[in-house]
Amino acid sequence: MPVQPGVLNYQQSPLYDTYQLAASTATPTKIVFFETPTGASKGKNLTNLTRGFELTAPENFRVAAMRFVPVGMNEADLIAFMKNYAATLYVSEKPLLEAPIEFFAGGAGHLITAEGGSTGTAEYAINGVADPRAIATITPEDQILINSGETFRVELNGTSFTTTAAVFLRCYLDGRYGRAVG
Repeated sequence: MPVQPGVLNYQQSPLYDTYQLAASTATPTKIVFFETPTGASKGKNLTNLTRGFELTAPENFRVAAMRFVPVGMNEADLIAFMKNYAATLYVSEKPLLEAPIEFFAGGAGHLITAEGGSTGTAEYAINGVADPRAIATITPEDQILINSGETFRVELNGTSFTTTAAVFLRCYLDGRYGRAVG
């Protein structure tokens, strides 16, 4: 079916991007999400953005929640992120949503606090209860609209620390995704 001008199909679907860092590495004071689209350096397992910092025309996205899901991260590193970083959603260079990172609970992931084995104990941590209802949502009248052509990004700004283990932190913008019909 050809693209129909002005007609969008809306789906409840997140935008997501992932930050990764090796163990025993200093974190930067600024971490930027939604900068690098899918391509040679990032696959669909890491991001679903097709353009850096913007949606493809004529798409739009209505942000209903922002959340962070640490996958397999060490508890000490997650606590350091929570103590040291605040998250900000920028749309057209305006900060529209901002709070310390622990405010944006993940609502996903596994809940394993310790895993024993013959080689010792591995600890993993999540950001909040592993339930998609356990997130900070934005009321419908206050949801944030991102139109194609507008830039957007999520930044974590804070104080650097040295990781104890590898970091895999995913940022989700949950909401309603409008894409061209066709």
